[in-house]
Amino acid sequence: MDGRPTTVTVKMGGTLTTNEQVVRDFCSAWLRRDLDEILSYVTDDMIYHNIPVPVVEGRENVAQVFKTFLDLMHHLDLEITNLMVDGDKVFTERIDRMTAAGGHTDLPVGGYFELRDGKIAVMHEYFNLATFEDQVGFKITA
Repeated sequence: MDGRPTTVTVKMGGTLTTNEQVVRDFCSAWLRRDLDEILSYVTDDMIYHNIPVPVVEGRENVAQVFKTFLDLMHHLDLEITNLMVDGDKVFTERIDRMTAAGGHTDLPVGGYFELRDGKIAVMHEYFNLATFEDQVGFKITA
């Protein structure tokens, strides 16, 4: 472990599991647009899959994808609307609010995360690719 807490107390009196907190922190890091902070939540061998496009493996390759995304978007806000945890697996329903030069979208996204030793090892995102491409104004597919 890297010293991250095992539980975090929240104001409503409940507790968050470490895995839930890692995913929440990862999602909120996108708003700050700090690539190093975002990558601090992922393993060196991370598998990242935006389901409509090919899988990306390894932290360095994932970093390139994340950097490109940060460069293209003027604003990113990943709002978690629902979250479920089952051990090392976390599932989020989100509204990803993104603004690029070509447009804006409030994109519904299902996010599946598998964590290992307090870091995200697997991330799958499910969304409507056509909605994203049409509303944001650029293609992420060939």
